[in-house]
Amino acid sequence: MQFNRDGVLLLRRLDSRLSKELPSDLQKLRCKAAFEALKFSPRVMEIWKKLAERMRSKCPYIALHLRLEKDVWVITSCLTGLSSKYDEIARLEGIKATVFLYNKYDIVLPHELKPFAKRASIMAAIDYIVCKESDVFMASHGGNMGCAIQGHRAYEGHKKLITPNKRKMLPYFLNKTMTETESEKMMKKFHSQSLGQREIRVSRAGRDVTKYPVPECMCINNQTTRTI
Repeated sequence: MQFNRDGVLLLRRLDSRLSKELPSDLQKLRCKAAFEALKFSPRVMEIWKKLAERMRSKCPYIALHLRLEKDVWVITSCLTGLSSKYDEIARLEGIKATVFLYNKYDIVLPHELKPFAKRASIMAAIDYIVCKESDVFMASHGGNMGCAIQGHRAYEGHKKLITPNKRKMLPYFLNKTMTETESEKMMKKFHSQSLGQREIRVSRAGRDVTKYPVPECMCINNQTTRTI
């Protein structure tokens, strides 16, 4: 076999981004290749366990993938930060007093990430595993990493995730007369059906095959979803 001879087996029918409609056996193979074939290295797993233990020592943790790369700032015209004025508002409102906000640099010791300082792929792998194993995951947009994490969590048992409905939320963000209680009620209503529940696909048109693996026959059916 080619695999035994060369060590690499090229599946040509799976290498096209346009190949979204595959027979079920090939789709199963694609899922297994995406979510089982490649394993994280021991040092990545070691860092993840340390980060998870430190965050979970206080409470379950929600992972938010922001993807704050420079190209995103240019395309969206977003600022990298607000200003000291808004930092002071956040401090006065006690946001950090009631919500524990971390990035990986906040909860690692200086020497723990030093070996990976110039290894962008390893740093991304750490982000990936922390998000994948979180109690709740939320992607800020539909990028490749967010889609892969969503599909991976579905494949492992439909772990809870939040898919923000930005179109529906925008009018309520702009409504300055709405109370916090009303806003919270609407946010829950908008997202009651977008929390990573198991679903049967009616139409496959336009659906990312990594983000939506084969829930009908492959993904673990885990109906127990904790409220965080």
